[in-house]
Parts: sequence; C-alpha cells; structure tokens
Amino acid sequence: MKQTYKIILLTILFSTLTACGNKKHDPVLAGQCANSVDLASKTYDVTESSDTAGAAAMTKAYALITAAKFEQTLDNFSKCADKANQALGYIRQVKTEVKAEKK
Repeated sequence: MKQTYKIILLTILFSTLTACGNKKHDPVLAGQCANSVDLASKTYDVTESSDTAGAAAMTKAYALITAAKFEQTLDNFSKCADKANQALGYIRQVKTEVKAEKK
C-alpha cells in the first residue's frame, strides 16, 4: 500500500515539475512586468498618505508589489504586470488625493 502512495506522489511531482518547465518565456510580457514592478517600487511612498484611507491604499499597493515580484520569479509575467499595474493605480489614487488636499 505504501508503495502505491509513493508511486502516486512521484507521478504528481514529476508532472508538476514538467508543467513548470514547459512555460514559454515571452520577452514582451517579461519587459512589461519588470517595468511595471520597477515603476511601482520607485513611486511607492507610505509616508505620502495623510489619512487612514490613503494608508490602506498604500498598504494594498505594497502587497500587490510584493505579489507581482513573486509572480515575476515564477515567470508568470502576465499576472505580474496586472498586479504591478493595480499597485500603480492605488499609488496614483493616493498621490492625487494628497495633491488635492494641498490646494
């Protein structure tokens, strides 16, 4: 019985590794991912928010940047770019609100 479980587990392991190894590397998506993550990382500034809603938005942005970097390491460039762009949306929202408050 234990031998059967070992065979099943090894089969699952090898099929998972094979699926991960067969990913196609799209240089355009990889570039979009890298650029979006870099831009989001450079524009992220938690001290920029002046209220609780802004701090929450910046926390979401930070979590999305972290998730995007994780997807980048897995070569999931489409998901990476999506998450980095969502983070940029939160960052822009906060920066717009801060500018409006200063006027």
